[in-house]
Amino acid sequence: SSSSSSSSAAAAFAPATAHEASLLLQVAVKCADFSHIALEWNLHLLWVDRLEAEFFKQGDRERALGHNPVSFLMDRTKPGASSTQVGFFDFAVLPLFRALVNAVPQAAPILEAVQSNYDRWRQLEEEKASAA
Repeated sequence: SSSSSSSSAAAAFAPATAHEASLLLQVAVKCADFSHIALEWNLHLLWVDRLEAEFFKQGDRERALGHNPVSFLMDRTKPGASSTQVGFFDFAVLPLFRALVNAVPQAAPILEAVQSNYDRWRQLEEEKASAA
């Protein structure tokens, strides 16, 4: 029955300590914070565009207040978040989602979706490099 298979799946990971449980929750919350990264490509791009616009507004505000230099990724005169996605995936996103799947193998489809978007970003980066 589906209820017995879902209950055995839910029992697959059992933290041994309160610290392990807290760490797993912290990883899960951070993954949720990055959840647009696992969306279908066009929706993911929409969120990246929104994030970049928000960052640039923050940078505009910093510049208006006399901050120099403007914070990383927030200066609209320099490459923004959309141009740094491969590095972001390499150093933050993929290790985080892999840690989640290592603890909770049932989350593998989320990692597959993240990997798919990462592959698209790498392809775009390679196309840009070969066109230059």
